[in-house]
Amino acid sequence: MCFFLKAKKKGYDQDQMITTHPIRGRIANTNVADSIFDGITYNKGAATMKQICFLMSEESFGKGLSSYFKKYEWNNATIDDFLAEMQKFFFQKEFTLPDWKHLWLESASLNVLEPEWNINSTDQHSKLLIKQSAYTYTFPTLRFHKIKVSFFR
Repeated sequence: MCFFLKAKKKGYDQDQMITTHPIRGRIANTNVADSIFDGITYNKGAATMKQICFLMSEESFGKGLSSYFKKYEWNNATIDDFLAEMQKFFFQKEFTLPDWKHLWLESASLNVLEPEWNINSTDQHSKLLIKQSAYTYTFPTLRFHKIKVSFFR
């Protein structure tokens, strides 16, 4: 887990630079391909797989992977093949995996999630709001997130 968190941070650090790019995109030639083998592609790419697993549940994600690997064993497959197989086990009503692909894989930069709440409130009906914003106006994409929030002393 520690390795993953360090790698994820590297990907997100690179995603905040002016050289940000989507995880997935069209590659015109091998020179372009060489230029995008970086933390965004690999480390942020891995983080997006964890996000889709979290959205689906580990059980559904595992079933989707099993189905995908069985169907495409010894064959070539595309991202659309992968997502079509995973969609069979994806039960979100708010959006589909093609929507997810566009927001998470084909859109550059990142989102900032910021808690808004009164830490000193003793009211049992206090609310915690998570405010999402785009990191930069250049890439104003807002993504559907599923997160866990923990409170501890």
